[in-house]
Amino acid sequence: MSTMTELDIKIPDHIRSIAQTLTDAGFSCYLVGGSIRDILADLKATDYDLATDATPEEVMGLFERTVPTGIKFGTVTVLMGEESVEVTTFRLESDYLDRRHPETVKYSTSIHEDLSRRDFTFNAIAYEVLTGELVDPWLGQEDLAAGRLRAVGAATERLQEDPLRIIRAFRFMSFGEMDRNLKKAIVEHSHLLKAISTERIMTEFKKALATERAHEFFLEMHKFGTLQVIIPQLYREVPSDEGADWPAGFLDLDPDQRVESACEIMSHLKGESSMVKVAALMSAMLATETKQVSRVLKGLKFSNSDIDEVGAVLFNASSVLEMENDGQRRWFVYEMSDNLEGACALAVAERGLTLEDEDQPEVQKALLAMNMHVQCLDPLVTGHDIMEWLGIDTGKRVGTIKNELHGWQVCNDISDREKMLNELKKRYPK
Repeated sequence: MSTMTELDIKIPDHIRSIAQTLTDAGFSCYLVGGSIRDILADLKATDYDLATDATPEEVMGLFERTVPTGIKFGTVTVLMGEESVEVTTFRLESDYLDRRHPETVKYSTSIHEDLSRRDFTFNAIAYEVLTGELVDPWLGQEDLAAGRLRAVGAATERLQEDPLRIIRAFRFMSFGEMDRNLKKAIVEHSHLLKAISTERIMTEFKKALATERAHEFFLEMHKFGTLQVIIPQLYREVPSDEGADWPAGFLDLDPDQRVESACEIMSHLKGESSMVKVAALMSAMLATETKQVSRVLKGLKFSNSDIDEVGAVLFNASSVLEMENDGQRRWFVYEMSDNLEGACALAVAERGLTLEDEDQPEVQKALLAMNMHVQCLDPLVTGHDIMEWLGIDTGKRVGTIKNELHGWQVCNDISDREKMLNELKKRYPK
C-alpha cells in the first residue's frame, strides 16, 4: 500500500535549516500535515509542521531557542529568527479516552507508524525535506488528484478517536467528495460532537467562515444532520406572530428549508467578513430580537464584539432597501458606521444578488447608502448649549434633546453651527 517517490519542492530556508540541523545530528525530518497537502494541491502553503524521530528533549538540545508548547504529546516549537515551527516526534497513540487526547503517547522511529494515526489520507503524506522523498502509505496523493476524501484506515475508528474530525471532514470537502465509508460514519457518529468543547468546534467554524466556500460547509453539515447537533436553535419552530420583517416567503419555509435558504444567502456574500456570513446563517432562526441571536452566539463562545457586529448587520439589513431619500441614508450611514457594507451586502444577498450586480435597482440603492458622505459626525449643539439656553441642569432631558437635534443635523447634512443653534431655539423656545 505504501508509495515512495521523489519530488522537488521549494521549501523556505528556515525549514531547510531546521531539517539540516536534525539530519546532521543523525535524525530524519519530514514536512507533514496541511503544508505538504496544500503544496501537492497547487495551493499556497502557510504553516509548516515538521515530524522527526528525535525526542522532544533531543530537539530542544539541538536548537538555541525552543518552546515546549505540547511536549506532553511530543511537540516542541523551534524559533528561527521571526519564524516559529512546530516539530513533533513520530508517535503511536492508544485509546482517546476524552475523545481528543490519547490516553498515552508512545514515541516511534517510523514515519509510517506516525502517518497511520492521522485523520484523512491526504493529510497522511510526508516529505523528507532534504532528500525530496515523498512518503504516502495511504495513497493520499492519489485521492487528492481524484478529488476523493477518505479516512486513514477505518473511518469509524478515526471519528470515535476524535469526533472533531467530523467537522474537519466537511471543511476538507473543498479537496474532494467523501467516500461511502466516511459518509456512513459521519451520519452514525455526529452525536458524539456533543462531547466536544465549543471552543474546539468554533476553531473549525472560523477556519471555514474565512473561505469562499463557507456556504457549502454549512449546507453539507445540514444535509448530514450534523449542524442540528451543534446549533439546534437554527431549526426552531417560529411562532406565527414572529418574522414579519423577514423577506417574503421565508415564513412559509419549514426549518430545514430555512437553513438551506440561509446557506443560499451566504453563497452571495463574496469577500464579506466572517461575521456577515454568520448573520446570514442566523437568519434561519427568523429571530425578531437581537437578544435571541445573542444567546445563541454567546453559547457558541463568540466574542462580544463579534456578537454586536452580527446583530447590527442582521437587524439593519432590512432597512437598506427601504430608504427613499438622502436624509434617511445619511442617518443610516451614521448609525451603522463600520457595519454599513455588511448590512448592504446581506440586504442584496437576501435577494440573490451581490454588491457587484450594479445594474440591479436593489444594489443601486445599497450603493447609494455606501457612497453617502456624512458631514459633521459630531453634534454641533452641545449639552452645555442646551442647558444654557433652557436654563436647566444636566439630566435625561438634555440627552434627549441633543440626540434629536443631532439626528436632524445628520439627516439634513448640516455643517453650520449657527444654523443648528437657531434650530434649538426654534424647537425649544424659552
